[in-house]
Amino acid sequence: NSDTATGKTGSSSDNKASQPSGNASQDEKTTAKSNVSGPSANKVSTANDKDDAAENLRQQRLDQARKYIDEGKYTQATAILNTLLKADPDDAEAQALLDEIQAKKDEAAAKDRQAKLDQARQNIDDGKYSQAITILNGLLKADPNDAEAQALLDEAKKKQELAEKDAAETARQQKLALARDYID
Repeated sequence: NSDTATGKTGSSSDNKASQPSGNASQDEKTTAKSNVSGPSANKVSTANDKDDAAENLRQQRLDQARKYIDEGKYTQATAILNTLLKADPDDAEAQALLDEIQAKKDEAAAKDRQAKLDQARQNIDDGKYSQAITILNGLLKADPNDAEAQALLDEAKKKQELAEKDAAETARQQKLALARDYID
């Protein structure tokens, strides 16, 4: 028998049962993985531990960044998130938090701009043209293309000029009235 010559014994069905097939069940694969021992098992375990530790550190950093965002400490949050993105440029969660920070900054800037425009309008209405001009020049320094601020600045300057002319005319009329009183 050729099986005897090659060292194989038993029936062909016994040989098939003892040979691994390419269709091992999931339990057999899991058992095979869990039975891995020696240096290669330690390397796999160590690599998984490092991956877990790195993910835990990432999560801690993300949590700290969220805390800073909630406290309005955008600079600190941005620094943490930029560090995470430097390590992994594809970190969608870190990028989403950076986008959230930018949106909050943009919203705060828009509110601040609107408050300054409202204050400038009030100053114009109250005849406080110099104060309005100072506010509007500040807005235009930040955004030279701010058409609304430019229109208000032009209005404030025009009204200031008219007010100065009116004041000068009033002062002239008062001097003339005094001069007439002396003449009479």
